[in-house]
Amino acid sequence: MFRILLFFIFHLVILTNGKTQNFDASLGLGLNASQIDGDLFAGYSKLGINGGIEVGYTLNESWRLLSGLSFQSIGSQKELQLGSSTPEEQQKIQLTYLSIPMMGAFLFKDSGFSGIGGGSVGTRRYRTFPDRTDEAILDFFNKTDVLLSLGINYRFSDFWSVEFFANESISLLFNNKKITQLNSNSLRNRYLSFVLKRHL
Repeated sequence: MFRILLFFIFHLVILTNGKTQNFDASLGLGLNASQIDGDLFAGYSKLGINGGIEVGYTLNESWRLLSGLSFQSIGSQKELQLGSSTPEEQQKIQLTYLSIPMMGAFLFKDSGFSGIGGGSVGTRRYRTFPDRTDEAILDFFNKTDVLLSLGINYRFSDFWSVEFFANESISLLFNNKKITQLNSNSLRNRYLSFVLKRHL
């Protein structure tokens, strides 16, 4: 699936490159504040970086299509609830993904603001418990993450803009119904993103 989406983006760039008035690209770098929904702890206390390249295609004065490739570092800074009553250990969990977003943007005329919404598909490239020697449980974690995102962009110059996104997975990071030997909750990713973008 991930290779199919990469193939699609490559051809999107090729097809729109001949219409330079409608096509643009940008580089983004920012921070994620994340948690894992289902571990019985609140707070977006795990910080990580995000970055990537975005391609945009302008449909008309109000609408644009956005895609690209992004790197996301997310996870949880709290305990992972593995038992039925009390947490077994203090643990961190770190996850990194390569993701392909497919977004739509609505431009609020003459304001510099855009509302953005859509989804993305990510493949997990790295995962770890930094404080745990036995990481066998991570073999039960899903490799693919399907995400919904809603955010806002403010373009304050010809070359720079800032974005804020709220992101939540619709796929489970960990599905307890598939693992009979563990008495744990199902888990999913949830995080906030703050991004500075340089338009090319």
